[in-house]
Amino acid sequence: MVGGRSARGWRPSPFLVLFVLFLVTTTASAAWHPLYSAPDEPTHVIRAAAVARGQLRYARTTPAPGLPSSVVRVPRVFADSIYTPQCYIFQAGLPANCAALPSGTDDVRGFTYVGRYPPLYYLAVGLPSLLWRSNRAVYAMRFLSGAICALFLAKAMAIAFGLRRPLLLVGVAVATTPMVLYLASVVNPSGPEIAAAICLWTAVIAVGLTRDVSRRGPLPWAVLSAVVVASARPSGQLWIAGVAAVAFVTGVLSPVRPLLRSRSVKLGLAAVGVSVLLTVAWTVWVGGIGATGLPLVSARPAWLLSLGMTGQRLQQLVAYYGWLDTPVPTSVYGVWAVAVSAAVVAGVLTARSRRYAAGILLLVAGVILVSVPFEVLEAHRIGLFWQGRYTLPLAAGVPIVALARVPADRLRAVRRSWARLAAALVLVTAHLVAMNYGIRRFAVGTTGPRLFFSRPAWSPPLPHWVLATAYAVGLAGIGACVARGRASSLDVGDQQVAADVQRSLTRVRS
Repeated sequence: MVGGRSARGWRPSPFLVLFVLFLVTTTASAAWHPLYSAPDEPTHVIRAAAVARGQLRYARTTPAPGLPSSVVRVPRVFADSIYTPQCYIFQAGLPANCAALPSGTDDVRGFTYVGRYPPLYYLAVGLPSLLWRSNRAVYAMRFLSGAICALFLAKAMAIAFGLRRPLLLVGVAVATTPMVLYLASVVNPSGPEIAAAICLWTAVIAVGLTRDVSRRGPLPWAVLSAVVVASARPSGQLWIAGVAAVAFVTGVLSPVRPLLRSRSVKLGLAAVGVSVLLTVAWTVWVGGIGATGLPLVSARPAWLLSLGMTGQRLQQLVAYYGWLDTPVPTSVYGVWAVAVSAAVVAGVLTARSRRYAAGILLLVAGVILVSVPFEVLEAHRIGLFWQGRYTLPLAAGVPIVALARVPADRLRAVRRSWARLAAALVLVTAHLVAMNYGIRRFAVGTTGPRLFFSRPAWSPPLPHWVLATAYAVGLAGIGACVARGRASSLDVGDQQVAADVQRSLTRVRS
């Protein structure tokens, strides 16, 4: 798992290779999408610029019905971004060429409706706004946010790759939907939250499989991922609780119980606990986060309305571009529907215990139903506000948990290179189809020509074909890593478990 010199010379670690590939992919996507074309990106940019200037708590105002906002003071180029995408959002047939990017370096009053969100993410990505008072800073924010996401996504795949469990590697690949990469390439705390959640699910599974609680094992990444998930958005505590609940029900961490007295485990749990408490304390200090939405006008019960949105929200887990106004072709949704369904069926049918099968089914039910109680509580005030991306930190765990313990000898095709290559090709192709459809929406509109590279109405800073090539190369490299994953010659048996526990106890004592 680590790079070094050998008889054949230096070889980079899988983590380094995957990080570069994911970084290429997120950077190309960040440069390819119009600025402020992603959900709520203007308000997140304004918040990041304000936090970077030390503005943590602000006065509240309500410039529009149902839109409680915080007043900040930031350079005009950021404050005016809230108006930039208004001419084409929610109108998928219109390209983005109608929008004029803001300018101006003088400090003015701005509004952000995420002014009470936890500040950690905004502090990290807002630093470029101190260097440039121009749209160059927004691109730098995107690149920086993408690098954070690439770090966690690469580590998740590297952990699965190092365990020599190709099905777990496929599970991580399935969890990394086009929506994950889209959110990873724009200014939005959902991107790092989801990427860190994917790493958290994988690292927790790895700790249970290897019983390794050393400093060089998966435990530190599980802790770091949990801290990021807990502090990226106000809902982070919910996803930490979800991971803990699934781990308890499935018993995935039961073999680690003898090691709970180790110092590393205690420190890890303490770090996660502190991050959760700090986020809760922040929310209490600012007096709640506020919310946006449209009031309910239907007489039907709120829970029926919420459940009625399930289909669209499941689509949003896979891909929905623009301000959630552009679905992708049905074939893309079909690929992920088949992949996730197959993973759940394989996980349940091959589970070594009813407890593990119940944990998988509980997780699936949680993904479908988690939005209902929150919308029922808030329906009278703000209506239906939940989006599919809010559920992605929890939903990402479904293919990972389902495939983590499927024995490779039960599916002999997993050992065949052509089967792994076919699965990788299907996923990469679906990614490219989704991305092409999303960019076409901004370049010529969804009603424009399918081949838009030659005469686009809107163009990114670099030619379309350059960014498309970089994005495809990054995805192809990631797909090759998935196809290259090999199964271990021995599954985790009783003798190996005892040996792993003994080695871990030895490390702890030393």
